[in-house]
Amino acid sequence: MIFRKTEESHKFELAYYRWALDQWSQEVESELPLLRAVNSYRARFLVQMLEPLPQERQIQIGRLLGMSCHIQAARELEPPLQPEERELIERINADSWKMYDREAWTRLARKMPNPAVWPLLKKEARGPIEEVLGTKRERLGRNSWYYRTPVGRWSIGTEIAFGSGGCDMHCAHDIDPIGAGGARLAYELGVMSCLGVSGNKWDCLSEEDVPNAVAGLVLVSRRFIESAPAFLPK
Repeated sequence: MIFRKTEESHKFELAYYRWALDQWSQEVESELPLLRAVNSYRARFLVQMLEPLPQERQIQIGRLLGMSCHIQAARELEPPLQPEERELIERINADSWKMYDREAWTRLARKMPNPAVWPLLKKEARGPIEEVLGTKRERLGRNSWYYRTPVGRWSIGTEIAFGSGGCDMHCAHDIDPIGAGGARLAYELGVMSCLGVSGNKWDCLSEEDVPNAVAGLVLVSRRFIESAPAFLPK
């Protein structure tokens, strides 16, 4: 989310949207690695929906999801959505909620969120994630970490929370200028939300799921940090 409207934040908003579209093209060409890495109901639904479709159709749907997330930037850079495109987005949203409802028994049976996996997630995640984000870690609470990673003249803050928001793990990024006196550029960003999918969330985890969840956390965090120069104001 953009923190406040300035000339600099406007440039960031447009660049971030262009990056989202580029990420969708890469995602489709690479057989959806990011969607497969994030274990949320929305990501699972989109993998099932997109897999049988031709790549051209997958990219088209990805573009529509990106437009629905980056509304202001899309209004400036894209022609208006056609009625059939709006209908498709609404159908995707409705069908993904149906999947959420179908999985309700799983969430209840596995006691989602599952506190038993949080210590294991923290144990397994710390080393690999600090290779990406650095070791400047703050505690926001018993089950929440916050890292600050410098990228150019910006500081990317990454919160990793365990058991927050009804899921076992989630990750989100803030962007602030380095040094005193500057205003926050954006907050609660992430690769999945950028793609118009959902947040970077992992739910319904068991102990057996922890290695894949940690690998997914590292993947989406690395993609965001390493790509940041492409959308951050110079």
